Amino acid sequence: MGSYERGTRAISVARAIEIANLFAIPLSELIEDPRTNNRGNDDLIIFDLRKLRATESAAIAPEISKLRVFVSAICARRRDWNGEVLTIRSSDLDTLTLVLEMDISEVRDLFRRSQLLLHPLGY
Repeated sequence: MGSYERGTRAISVARAIEIANLFAIPLSELIEDPRTNNRGNDDLIIFDLRKLRATESAAIAPEISKLRVFVSAICARRRDWNGEVLTIRSSDLDTLTLVLEMDISEVRDLFRRSQLLLHPLGY
């Protein structure tokens, strides 16, 4: 694996697909040059799952209830059971706008108001 990462050995398409499937990630995540990735840490949306679970059901907005279901589904799909935090991807954010029936600015505002993110949004 290290020789693939260092670029000292070429990887076949079949092996790349096998590795992507093993880690349940898109193949593009393996072949994208990290130096061309312009996303900074400010673009990361990291949910504090402990805080989300601690939010009382009776006191939450319907959007937060939908957010709980959405985040749980992502954790299950990724088999990510650490239970502490969850970083969502840009494609997850696109899907979340559809689930919540909000545009992106409304979703960002919901994130700010809910205070369920690990760090404030940089956008």
